[in-house]
Amino acid sequence: MSIRKKTLLIIISTLVILVGVLWGTAQSLVMGSFDKLEQRDAIKNTNRAQSALNQVLADMDTKASDWSAWDDTYNFVKDGNKGFVNSNITESAFSGMKLNTIIIIDTAGKIIYGQGFDSTTKKISPLPSDMQSHLVSTDPILQHSSPNDSHAGILMLKDGPLMLASRPIVNSSGKGPIRGSLIFARFLNADEVARLSDLTHLSLSVFPANDLTGLSTDQQVICKNLAPTKASVCPVDNKIIVGYSLSDDLYKKPAVVLSVNIPREIHTYGLAAMKYLLTSLALAVILFAVVMVLVIDRLVLVRIAQLNKFAHGALQQLGIE
Repeated sequence: MSIRKKTLLIIISTLVILVGVLWGTAQSLVMGSFDKLEQRDAIKNTNRAQSALNQVLADMDTKASDWSAWDDTYNFVKDGNKGFVNSNITESAFSGMKLNTIIIIDTAGKIIYGQGFDSTTKKISPLPSDMQSHLVSTDPILQHSSPNDSHAGILMLKDGPLMLASRPIVNSSGKGPIRGSLIFARFLNADEVARLSDLTHLSLSVFPANDLTGLSTDQQVICKNLAPTKASVCPVDNKIIVGYSLSDDLYKKPAVVLSVNIPREIHTYGLAAMKYLLTSLALAVILFAVVMVLVIDRLVLVRIAQLNKFAHGALQQLGIE
């Protein structure tokens, strides 16, 4: 092999190794930075969705507070006046407050009023069949230590997760003695999830924490290790990253997982940046290789060839060759 070919091979091999090292380093640093930024953004959006759900519960708790600290409700627990129901607990009241359940229960666990509401037919309906087991005086939902006490959270029923707010029934001055509890509740169904999606401009879904059917192994591991105060994310593919957030029920047990599908725009930008970087690097290497070959050929190899030719001629004149 001629010295020119050996030199060219060494230059090309060195540059290929250099490009590989630079590319690996850039891949780790650049894409790593993009992916960390993507994860922070996904967690931020997941927390935003969770905050929206928490705000719904807070709003429901506020509405329950308006009704529970009211002389009319306070008196209704004692006298069971039907006029209170006819004037206040109407189908339009259910619909206007977006409620599926209103319950008024005394401290002994006797239901003074308890009805459901079908948001599809807009008609008052019976209470959810499995809710009765929670309406006993010893249940934490009905335990209120002070007139300002409240419980707001999720109750898991056969019909699905129910967002619930429970307030102690006191007079309009906010004073006791407490005569019972008022409960407002709304199902966290497909319509409610769609409303939250519109509110947050995010693609949301909700599923029971104990039913991870359809999730990948990585997603199941993440969901099983979720904590109520910490969101986690998991890339599904190059297009979607999913954020997960856990909500406990009113008994502090895992209830539902809120998932947020987020387009991987940041990751896509990172891939585009790496593509441009690779193209620029390749062009720079090719240009550098051409310049190096020309420079070495003109300044070194040509002179070596001339020196070799001169030496060869001298040896011939001396009869050595």
